[in-house]
Amino acid sequence: ELMLSHDYSELLSQMQHISVILLEVFVGLATFTSCIVAVDKLFLFYACTFYKVMSLLDRQSWEPTLRYPDHFKRGAKHPKVLVQLPMFNETHVAARIIDYACKMDYPRDKFEVQVLDDSTDAETRAVVDKAIAHWRREGIVINAVRRTNRQGFKAGAMHEVHDDIDADLIAIFDADFLPKANFLLKITPYFQNKNVGFVQGRWTYLNADESLFCRYQEICLNAHIKCEQYARFATGNFFNFNGTGGVWRKQCISDAGGWNARTLVEDMDLSLRAFLRGW
Repeated sequence: ELMLSHDYSELLSQMQHISVILLEVFVGLATFTSCIVAVDKLFLFYACTFYKVMSLLDRQSWEPTLRYPDHFKRGAKHPKVLVQLPMFNETHVAARIIDYACKMDYPRDKFEVQVLDDSTDAETRAVVDKAIAHWRREGIVINAVRRTNRQGFKAGAMHEVHDDIDADLIAIFDADFLPKANFLLKITPYFQNKNVGFVQGRWTYLNADESLFCRYQEICLNAHIKCEQYARFATGNFFNFNGTGGVWRKQCISDAGGWNARTLVEDMDLSLRAFLRGW
């Protein structure tokens, strides 16, 4: 009994020693990662502040968005645009986003709306069909694409239809977005630069003042869009598509390998592959 007790105590001591070493390793890795994140945030804050201040002094020289054309050159033709609306059982907002998409100002011969409706709910499908029928009567080219399975979810739906798209640019909006009427007219001129793969629109919020929690979310998202992404763009570094509220060049998506449904962050994944391809 004494021998067994001694062996057990020695084993327990060794396990405790190994646990302490593993804990120290994990704490070290966490500290290192935290330092990298802190340095990144400080850099982004400095870069954002620098470019904002310099833009106030000399906007033409320092405002990064002015590096690209913000209006069409004389004689330039509008590119053909497909507005893509992926959704799943969005009963209460499905018709609203279809209405907002169809009301956008853009030459009608270069404009098409595609509803990627993976809904399994009969009520939602009826709402979508009713909205589509209404806008077809108004002369809008609009279609619904429905799949027999939801393989890959949103990314899978966009990947399956990609090769059949007959448009130069693809605007993507989730069902809870409300694009302004002039969105496409403001964003498409940037694609006159052949190196532009996508343009991310800024998000604003309908209910930011509804509660303290909503206000907190607005602050966090504004920090990401108005500070982090602005700073990365201004300094020529990688920044990602946010999954909605932006426009992609179809050629860029194809060149980067298309939407990948094997990851939960398909927007980040595609953005990184496009960046590595030189877009």
